[in-house]
Amino acid sequence: MKSNKINYAVVGSFVLAILAGLVISVAMLTGRTGATDTYFAVYDNVTNIKYGTQVMFEGYPVGQVEDVQPLQQEGKVRFRVDMSVLQDWHIPDDSIAQVTSSGLLAAITIVIQAGRSKTMLEPGAEIHSSSQKGMFDAISSVAGETTGLIQRLRDIADHFADKAPEITANLTEFSVKLNKSGSQLQEMLKKKNAENLEASLANFSGLSENLQESTRKLDTLLNDFSLLASENKNGIKDSVEDLRHIMASMSRHIDAISHNLEISSRNMSEFSRQIRANPGVLLSGKPPADEAAQ
Repeated sequence: MKSNKINYAVVGSFVLAILAGLVISVAMLTGRTGATDTYFAVYDNVTNIKYGTQVMFEGYPVGQVEDVQPLQQEGKVRFRVDMSVLQDWHIPDDSIAQVTSSGLLAAITIVIQAGRSKTMLEPGAEIHSSSQKGMFDAISSVAGETTGLIQRLRDIADHFADKAPEITANLTEFSVKLNKSGSQLQEMLKKKNAENLEASLANFSGLSENLQESTRKLDTLLNDFSLLASENKNGIKDSVEDLRHIMASMSRHIDAISHNLEISSRNMSEFSRQIRANPGVLLSGKPPADEAAQ
């Protein structure tokens, strides 16, 4: 009898240890291993969010969902999700609680993306929320965009089919012109034309050589001129100084020269007038008698 009691006690202790380990494991998986603080977020859709949904902070499990309650805000139904988070866990006030799924068959979780603010939320405060489309929503969106792309490709194909006869006619016309151009090119490359082309190239080559020779002669002439100017630098300088002196002297006497030229011009004019009036003056040297004085 005593042995049976001992066996029962051992079995009961083993079962209790298994239950305790199970409870501890579940608590660790849900992130509730001690005292917690409560926060909440408001979402438009809470599909698959329920009690026990895991709450993570930048990928680290920190708590779970405790309750989901509907709210009426501005004539629209929204949902308040209460979350328990490890006590004294610092959450910046610009953090975002996003509903996400890591894979196609993975469970929905709430991931808190840490903000950059230095101010931390107080327990019981609201965390800004953000809903993320699930995997099936993303696949559906991609499928819709693919359908639109296929429809556009069909429209382009139909448009191309409508224009196909015109494009074919243009290609045929272009091919005819290309063949004609090829025939003309072949005609140009006949023996006689080829000989003329070679002669033209030879003439061009000779012209190029003549230009090069002219260039060399011009370079030689420029070098000789530069050498001449360098050797007669002092003489050129003196000539420029003499020319400057002459110009300065003429500038000083220009008024007198102009006055003498004007007097000479008048005398020549008077002399020409007397010759025209009495050509005999050139022979006699005496002026005719003034009839008005008689």
